[in-house]
Amino acid sequence: AHLAAGELDDAAKDLDAALAKSPDDEAALLARAEVDLARGDAKAAAARLASRAGAPAASGGLLVTYAAALRASGAREQAKPILEKLAGAGGTLAGRAWLERARLARDESDLAGARAAYAKAVEALPRGQAGAPWIDARLEGAVLSIDLGEVATGKEQLDRLVADAPGDGRVLVEAARAHTLLGDLAASKDLLDKAEAAPTAPRWKVARERGRLAIRKRDVTQAVESLERAASLAPDDGETRLLLIDANILGKDDTAARRGLGDVLARFKGRPEAALAGGRVAYYFSKDSEARTDFQQARDALVKAKAPARAVADATYWLGRVRYDDNPDEARKLLVEATTLDPTLADAYVFLGLIDVDKNAPGSAVTWFQKATTLDPENIDTWFDLGQAAVAAKQPLIAKTAYTEYLHRAPNGDNAADARAALKKL
Repeated sequence: AHLAAGELDDAAKDLDAALAKSPDDEAALLARAEVDLARGDAKAAAARLASRAGAPAASGGLLVTYAAALRASGAREQAKPILEKLAGAGGTLAGRAWLERARLARDESDLAGARAAYAKAVEALPRGQAGAPWIDARLEGAVLSIDLGEVATGKEQLDRLVADAPGDGRVLVEAARAHTLLGDLAASKDLLDKAEAAPTAPRWKVARERGRLAIRKRDVTQAVESLERAASLAPDDGETRLLLIDANILGKDDTAARRGLGDVLARFKGRPEAALAGGRVAYYFSKDSEARTDFQQARDALVKAKAPARAVADATYWLGRVRYDDNPDEARKLLVEATTLDPTLADAYVFLGLIDVDKNAPGSAVTWFQKATTLDPENIDTWFDLGQAAVAAKQPLIAKTAYTEYLHRAPNGDNAADARAALKKL
């Protein structure tokens, strides 16, 4: 019960006491190995099960947990033959083996193989509630869809999963992320509030997603506070560190941006996260040449590593943004590529719109700005840009809606007078 609730220290105490009384109890041994895995100590889990796994009469349940520990500890070649054998066993055991095969494929950047294996796992596993492997397979498959840039598909999968496992905090926080990425900020907040009350929600991830949501709401204070908490709870999560730099740049906090860069360079030396952080800060301080080098380096490394589409898209977007001032044609090409990889990159659509305005293509600009406002409705300047482009494209209904929305969100904004004047002419 403690293990299911995520109370790992209490679970370990109970299971150690059980094993002290009955060292041969396989159920207690497997559960204790699960505690090791949940703590991130896969080598301890593998060592705990190794002698039993080598016995001719080893049960399928023990073998699949042992293979999971081998995979998580990096011994993937040892795990593969065990999982291949178990995947042909049929039933729940085969479903668990397919789930581990999906995770192994993902570890090896075989994302297509991972997707196929997750589908087989879902098909083979019995329908269950929060914490069941059936939920795990669906959740991880949905997260993979998001990482592959298919965020709308991932959101639909997660919304269905929320209905099936409403108390699973892991599901709630991932669903919140998907809603934030797609611009549904109210739904995201509701999901995060529910996740906050769920003991199974990773605290660091709840904080990270509150930070992401706050950035979209332009609430810099809340964003920095949440992301600093997330970074303290999960110091090795690169996305958290990059979001924190984004928040500090949004708040024009030069000192914090430099400090954040220093933290990333120290922790992620030689990795794409370091180049992405360096590029962000260099671009903020108008060092475009340095930023371009960093973003190109990050993109090349991510492509070589067969990283998920969203990771490559981030580097591609920033590379396009740097090229905006000196080479709009190259910038447009890169930004289109970025939005193809990840259709939720709201800022990429903004820059595409600005480029097409400069090219005297207002109709195309309207399309880009509309996508940006859907994904990032709190970006008030884009509503005004949409209004201007729509006027130039002779689309008065869109212009009227855009200017009205701008004034609703920023009645005293920098462009409020121009928006009112434009509305009078429509």
